[in-house]
Amino acid sequence: MKIRAITALWAVLLAVGAVIFMSPSVARADAQRAHEQFLAGNQAYEAGEFQMAVDAYRRALDEGLVNSRLYYNYGNALYRLNRLGPAILYYERALKLTPHDDDIRHNLRFANARIVDKPSEPASNALTRFLWKVHAGYSLNQGLWASLALFSLIFLFAGLRTYLPNWKALWTMALVACLLAIVSFVPSLTYRIYVTEAARHAVVLEPTLNLYSGPGRNYELLSKIHEGTKVEVTSAKDDWALIKLSNGLGGYVTLDALGRI
Repeated sequence: MKIRAITALWAVLLAVGAVIFMSPSVARADAQRAHEQFLAGNQAYEAGEFQMAVDAYRRALDEGLVNSRLYYNYGNALYRLNRLGPAILYYERALKLTPHDDDIRHNLRFANARIVDKPSEPASNALTRFLWKVHAGYSLNQGLWASLALFSLIFLFAGLRTYLPNWKALWTMALVACLLAIVSFVPSLTYRIYVTEAARHAVVLEPTLNLYSGPGRNYELLSKIHEGTKVEVTSAKDDWALIKLSNGLGGYVTLDALGRI
């Protein structure tokens, strides 16, 4: 009975994970039509017709296509038209889906080199850089799947320790390894969930954007920020957003001048 209970629980965990984490790449409308627009955009880009490429990619997006390669190609076409802010926005969105993609990282760094408001880089040593690289090397979905797999293995090895005692030492070692892995991984995954869900990041889309001390143009003008700058949206109400910059400073900007990552 206990074996059946453990097996059933494992199956339920896998089923729940599949239901929660599997989502269609096209949320609505016709997938074939979206794919055709994506291909049309690629052809236009290869021909040097960058505005036509942007229009085709936009139609694919409007069909509901969610794909890192589409975001990346759209960002490339926007960059070719010197639309720096939107290009950076879609590079960021592409990187959010596939954080290990070197092409996306390279083009994002290249585009960020052109922005006026350079982000402040915190001091770091080799260890913190390595840990950050590991943390940034997986997407949220990949992290959730990995945690589900680890929890499933923990249940499996715990059951094997009880019902196959001849191999108890082996199952114990495997169980301890999985427990250490999940304990080490949870802080990174928790922070990734926070960044994705709680901390709302956005990119400035306009060439110049006024930063006010309050939600209105009648408040004190604090400074100006520029196209392509990445900000954290602390709160938003009506047409205004309270943002925080990488240097810790903040203020209010018009909400429609931001593109959420």
